[in-house]
Amino acid sequence: MRDELGPEMDEVDWRKLDPRQYDPRRIIRDALREDAPAAPATGASTAGARAPAVTASSPGPLKTRPEFTRDSPPPFDLEAT
Repeated sequence: MRDELGPEMDEVDWRKLDPRQYDPRRIIRDALREDAPAAPATGASTAGARAPAVTASSPGPLKTRPEFTRDSPPPFDLEAT
């Protein structure tokens, strides 16, 4: 295999690609421990702060998720599998 792949084979970290290293609990734990990016300080209080202005480079305002209740459940497709 080394003859076919050449010197690039030595650069591959094979231990990193070992499926036995995969531990979903560790991956989730590490992801939850990562600090969320800090919001820039604007000097305004959070209660009176307004949403940032939408510019050409920003994706626009976020859409809010609809609230579902017993009286208005989420849509359901009987034909979906």
